[in-house]
Amino acid sequence: MPMQFRTSKHFILLFLIISFFFFAVSVEGKIYKIITADGTIHLTDNPLRKSFVNSRKAEYYSSKRKVQRDYNEEKFSGIIDDVAEKYGIDRDLIITIIECESGFDPYAVSEKGAVGLMQLMPETAKRFGVEDRFNPKDNIQGGVAYIDYLMNLYDEKLDLVLAAYNAGEKAIEKHKGIPPFAETKGFVKRVLSLYDRRKGAKAYIVRHNDGTILITNHD
Repeated sequence: MPMQFRTSKHFILLFLIISFFFFAVSVEGKIYKIITADGTIHLTDNPLRKSFVNSRKAEYYSSKRKVQRDYNEEKFSGIIDDVAEKYGIDRDLIITIIECESGFDPYAVSEKGAVGLMQLMPETAKRFGVEDRFNPKDNIQGGVAYIDYLMNLYDEKLDLVLAAYNAGEKAIEKHKGIPPFAETKGFVKRVLSLYDRRKGAKAYIVRHNDGTILITNHD
């Protein structure tokens, strides 16, 4: 039975940072972040244990990549706070969407041509007055402006807002709801899952019999 911690987001962040340095001195000096298909996040010093991910597809990060991701999130927090206040959109929702869309890489480019932190397509950028999609401030401003528009359009039904953000309003209209696209359905599920866990601010510690330690946000 894992130990459960319920506390503020700041304490959880501090807890994970301390845990990061603890793991960093373990075997090979690395920790790994594993994101499973349902959005569950794990931190572990042993990425090879299949029981950690229940044989589901996972994504591995070295300790160096983990530090870089946290640095980027912190770097853009001021912009996110300002835009969140301007449009009245929950900053945690903005952060979660950026995490899912680009992993906080302002230079991310998708195969379809979406660009930047919030993965804006050219027509969306033009629609909301974004001149430079690679500019973090402009990109976040345009992305959140679009979210605000969709919130009003769909009466703040977040699943429809996210589906439209991913697939476009025409797809929602055509299918009279969330379109049956695997990418869109996966995006909606992942954002909602990570957003719910971010708001819940839970963390669990599991120590296995072989000494491996796991920190996870899933009980």
